[in-house]
Amino acid sequence: MSILSFLHFLSFLIYFTMFLFLLWKGIESLSSRVLTAFIGCFAFWSLTSIFFFQPNTTKTTALLIDNIASISWISCHMFYLWFAIIFTEKEKVLKNNIIYFVFFALPLLFIYKNWTGFLINDYIRQPWGWEKIWSDSLWTYSFFLYYPSCSLIALYLIYDFSKKKKMTLKGKQSRIIFYTSLISLTITSFIDILLPLYNVDKFPPVANVAYLILIGGIIYAIVKYRFIPVTPHMAAEQIISTMADSLVLLDKNCNIASVNQAFINLTGYENKELLGKTMELFIEKTILEKMLTDIVSQKKSKKEIEMKLQTKSSSQISALCSCSPVIDDSGELAGIVCIFTEITELEKAKKILLESQEESISLFQNSPLAGLYQDENGIILDINKKFTELFGYSREELKGKNINEGFIFPEERIVLESDSLTQKSLANGHIQYETIRKKKDGTIVPVVITVSSIIVKDKRKAIVAFYQDISKEKEFLDKLKQSESKYRDLFENIPAAYYQTDKDGNIVMMNPAGIVLLGYQTLDEILGRNIAQDFYYKSEDRIKFLEALNNNGGQIEAYKVVLKDKDGKILPVSTNSRYYYHESGEIAGVEGIVIDIRERIKSEETLRKSQQEFASLFQSHSEAILYLDSIGTVLNANKRFTELFGYTLEEIKGKNINYGSIVPPDKRKEGEELDKRAVSQDHFQFETFRQKKDGTLIPVSISSSPVLIDGEIKGIITSYVDITERKKMEEQLQKMARIDNLTGCFNRGCGLELLERQMNLAKRNKSPLLIAFLDINHLKLINDLYGHQEGDLVIKMVGNLLKSTLREVDIICRMGGDEFLLAFPDSSLRRAPLIQKRLEEGLFSLNKSIKKGYQIEFSIGFSEYLSSESKSSDELIKIADQQMYEDKRKRMNK
Repeated sequence: MSILSFLHFLSFLIYFTMFLFLLWKGIESLSSRVLTAFIGCFAFWSLTSIFFFQPNTTKTTALLIDNIASISWISCHMFYLWFAIIFTEKEKVLKNNIIYFVFFALPLLFIYKNWTGFLINDYIRQPWGWEKIWSDSLWTYSFFLYYPSCSLIALYLIYDFSKKKKMTLKGKQSRIIFYTSLISLTITSFIDILLPLYNVDKFPPVANVAYLILIGGIIYAIVKYRFIPVTPHMAAEQIISTMADSLVLLDKNCNIASVNQAFINLTGYENKELLGKTMELFIEKTILEKMLTDIVSQKKSKKEIEMKLQTKSSSQISALCSCSPVIDDSGELAGIVCIFTEITELEKAKKILLESQEESISLFQNSPLAGLYQDENGIILDINKKFTELFGYSREELKGKNINEGFIFPEERIVLESDSLTQKSLANGHIQYETIRKKKDGTIVPVVITVSSIIVKDKRKAIVAFYQDISKEKEFLDKLKQSESKYRDLFENIPAAYYQTDKDGNIVMMNPAGIVLLGYQTLDEILGRNIAQDFYYKSEDRIKFLEALNNNGGQIEAYKVVLKDKDGKILPVSTNSRYYYHESGEIAGVEGIVIDIRERIKSEETLRKSQQEFASLFQSHSEAILYLDSIGTVLNANKRFTELFGYTLEEIKGKNINYGSIVPPDKRKEGEELDKRAVSQDHFQFETFRQKKDGTLIPVSISSSPVLIDGEIKGIITSYVDITERKKMEEQLQKMARIDNLTGCFNRGCGLELLERQMNLAKRNKSPLLIAFLDINHLKLINDLYGHQEGDLVIKMVGNLLKSTLREVDIICRMGGDEFLLAFPDSSLRRAPLIQKRLEEGLFSLNKSIKKGYQIEFSIGFSEYLSSESKSSDELIKIADQQMYEDKRKRMNK
């Protein structure tokens, strides 16, 4: 590869990298697409040049390569002009379809002429590769006219644009592009055009390499100043089309003018089925009439109206509707913007969440076992009815107290036992233990305690304990030891199952309760059966049972094992068992009491499942959700809350949400009021600002509902929705309703409103206020001679002159046509000559830049508002208007 080919290879890599960079930045706008095509031309030109300048390339191959490359080196000049027109905001030029014909027809014509031999006559070999020999034809000179014309027009547009945008980012960008363009075009014209024309062949053609200066300048401007424009109209359309909420635009007659894709997806209607129709298609007529009547008559927004939307399939969807009027320049209603937010899933999720909570509490309260619910520190959170029946304490007596204060403990050592059970449960999740407890009246009761931990976010945070009174079983065992005569009666009538096996595990005795428990009718059906083979669900579990029995000195209590009944169904039981012995002291077999714990397990599993479902729904919800107590203390937060605000649950749990986290200091009172409001009504929504962990303020929609358990408010469920994009769209629409589209000045309605405010302020401060009325002279003549587009350009230039000449505090309003209203706060008539002189000097400079056969003139008149007088705005405008006409008459008589 020659040095020149290598140089072109490097150029190709640079151009291709810039091409990929622009694709990555996005080519949604026309300017981005044209610039990408412009750089693509140079990348393709450089790629072909690698082979064109290879020493071993034949003449035939060089001809083919150059014909292919001509697509890029001929087209790039027109793409450069096209980009310059877009960059310098010549929208009127681009609206003319003829310009696109020129953009494509001229390059195609010259490409065709080059392929047919009218531009390049021949190729000669040079030390550095092949050199083109331009033909001496009309088409060659036409191309030499086409190439600099495109470049010089583009240069002029960019230079003129930079002068008008001196202090703006656009001005800085245009200067960078102008100077890099001038350098590139000068180098390429000299080396690739002028030198070959004068037969100077010492310099190889490197135009595509020199253009790196221009392209580098444009890319630098992109990176530094982000010049690819997004107009307010484009931004508004993009916001509307990508909104998650459903949007409907109504015209001034309240007929549907436009809907976004989200609304079509929500209701099932096609776009053509909605346009021109009323919203009675999907909103109840009475609700719609009341809502629109208020908006049309009062011209005020209506927010968060809860309603039912009827879809095309006639189903009902719960939604919130917010509507805002759009006011035109004359102050009349131009249309209505309606935004619908579906709340069906939110209501459903909250309902399921509340039902899950109530179901868990109901299962706990109606359990056949005495139940107690405590946190990891031993604080009693709740007890059920069976607990009150067993121990005699009411919920009010125990709730909030520490379990270790001794309410149900007969002696001090039992407190240590209870604390040990709590720690074991938190460590292992589930245990069973037989011990004694004390009733309120002092009675000691033997119980089997089943303790389970409750998992919150993968951590054991609370404990549920169930107490089963085993007084009858204990009495039975005691009487069994005391008297054989009493044994049979107890044996026959005890509600628990009693069994006895020989040392090989064969059944030798079982009471009626045990026979029924296993699904048999008589003792004969059971006697002699092996307990491991016939009654253990897994026979190997019998070995584990005997090991536990041996390890505990021949006696075991509250041992859990799974048996099976006659039909093979699973039968979970708890057993107190022991060895019994021959007179010789040898082990004769095993005997014990078996308690059916199916209901207990079912209650525990149902409660645990309900809690897990509650946690899953809470954590997987798409909105940021907090679970608060009634005074705003954080009890739980889901993953979406952490994603939105940056706080983890550990950072905010136990803290009041209104202090030190997402509520800004100036919103604390508001947050407290919202919490009070949440516990006093079923549901509400509220829009405000909240603060992320990094300090960023975002607008949010807050929805809150109380958590009701047994009719009592136990907390608050609050959800947060980020409405930043919706607020941006509303602000953009409001701005578009206040600004004159042609000049960027205030429109008539907004300008008159600002004038009234300044008059009130001047009256209050007893300060002067200067009013001016300006009219462009001979605009009709310009329109007649040069067209209304030129007339609009004159109005726009006068608007830009006023904005660049007057102070920032001065009010500039286009009243309509060629008339402008100006207001100068804290200024009197004494400043009028100075203002008029500044404007005329600016006009003089402006007229020097106009190259057409007209000059801009205007007439101006002034009036002054004094706080001691009671003139209205109409009177002041009328005086200024009369003075303006007097000025116009004097100018005409000169």
